[in-house]
Amino acid sequence: MKDKGLTKEEIGSILLAKKALSKLGHGSMINVKKLCSEMGISRKAAYSYYRRLKGKKKVQETKDKERDDILKENMLLKERIKRLEIENRILNILKRGMEDLKKRGYLDK
Repeated sequence: MKDKGLTKEEIGSILLAKKALSKLGHGSMINVKKLCSEMGISRKAAYSYYRRLKGKKKVQETKDKERDDILKENMLLKERIKRLEIENRILNILKRGMEDLKKRGYLDK
């Protein structure tokens, strides 16, 4: 590849942008053939960079989703712990109340 200042990732990013622009009806704003010609690379190479970048993007999205799922699960567990702590305090209060009532003779021992 002739050094024109663009990395493989940047070329892949341009092709990702072209695909996004195509969804908006503006895909013709990027001429892949001309870009490749100016870069001194084949379109096949450019699309190879695109697929590699897209694959990295999917891997990152998967990692992000897994992280978000773990964070969500962690948050739910913290909420559950909080509820259990409250329930435990209530049970301790009730237990002490029952013991007090038994001591005072209001309940059978």
